[in-house]
Amino acid sequence: MRDSILVAAEKVFSRYGYHEAKVAMIAFEAGVAVGTIYKFFKSKDELYREIVRLKLFEMEKRIFLVVKGKAPIEALKSYIHEAFSFFEENKEFFRYFLRDIGSLSVADLEKFGLSDWYDGFINRLAKIVDEGKKEGFFGNFDSKIVMLIVSGAIRNLVYSEVKGSINHDVNSIENMIFKIITEGIKK
Repeated sequence: MRDSILVAAEKVFSRYGYHEAKVAMIAFEAGVAVGTIYKFFKSKDELYREIVRLKLFEMEKRIFLVVKGKAPIEALKSYIHEAFSFFEENKEFFRYFLRDIGSLSVADLEKFGLSDWYDGFINRLAKIVDEGKKEGFFGNFDSKIVMLIVSGAIRNLVYSEVKGSINHDVNSIENMIFKIITEGIKK
């Protein structure tokens, strides 16, 4: 039942955004009574936070599946591609998220109780750069800072694209980030 509520909530939040979505709409979509939702979630806010958390956990899982076992350069390229693919596939949800709630900034991650998760996510990604340094692909830069830069670039470009302030296709943006990062950290 909790899973069907989450699926319904994601649909409703993706259609209407946080502010316009009502718990009654989510209950109708899930085929449950409003009170049933409150058995699992204290508030609409808690339900929304859970959807955001699950979305980001899903993104993390997908990213680490595509980078696993790849050479550092290919892993970096795969990370960038998968992150953009994930946001593109979930564009409607994140369009409202960015409009209504935040920007996926560090402050927003703190608000959603995800700052520790994000730190661990970046530390795991930094291992790509560490491996690239060992293999002689990358220069001697702080791996965590490199991945914070890449992650920040992705977040900011997704935000700008969703807001309509840039007008580039996703592939050209991915290639631009990859080129800037690899030409800047390559020996």
